[in-house]
Amino acid sequence: FAEPDLLLLDEPTNYLDLEGTLWLENYVSKYPHTVLLISHDRDLLNRAVNSIVHLDQKKLTFWRGGYDQFERQYTEQKELQEKGRVKQEAARKHMESFVERFRAKASKARQAQSRIKALEKMKPIAAIVNDSVRPFSFPEPVKTVASPIVALNNVNVGYTDGQPILKKMTLRIDADDRIALLGANGNGKSTFAKLLSGRLKQESGTMTVAPGLKVAIFAQHQL
Repeated sequence: FAEPDLLLLDEPTNYLDLEGTLWLENYVSKYPHTVLLISHDRDLLNRAVNSIVHLDQKKLTFWRGGYDQFERQYTEQKELQEKGRVKQEAARKHMESFVERFRAKASKARQAQSRIKALEKMKPIAAIVNDSVRPFSFPEPVKTVASPIVALNNVNVGYTDGQPILKKMTLRIDADDRIALLGANGNGKSTFAKLLSGRLKQESGTMTVAPGLKVAIFAQHQL
């Protein structure tokens, strides 16, 4: 792999396993030339880059540091912008009220005219526009299911008869478990998820599911 002067990476961690992601973080952080990457991976943006270019409202803004530093500075800037906008709006209304009350009075005409000119020169501070986030929610279970919610005993599963991807699986999953499934790409993580969701049937062994169990899956390519 040649080392170009400018390396462009577009969402490089989307299909990497944990080991590959950690390797990429180390590689990018030590790359001897320029790297420009597009990513939503917070850890990668904190560990591998030393500056952020933010595209917002069709404008590019340069920030020093990783993602956490950018987020803190960006939030502070927006808070100051909003405070300035509120203060300016109050001053504008006050001057407009003065002009409305005294513009017809000869003794106040000069002051009113001065405020009119100030209003004309006033550059409005833009209101904060927050990026829209597509909402999603996970439905709450209607009732609690007794443990184990899933039990596997010597289960084989795959896509072709006689050629299982996962073999001799014996395990149980309880109602209060929070499990991270790790493994290199191609080792069968998605196959295991399809088995649990009912999209794939075991070739052999037994799989016991608690009565009334409802399973939802948010797949790798869902969006």
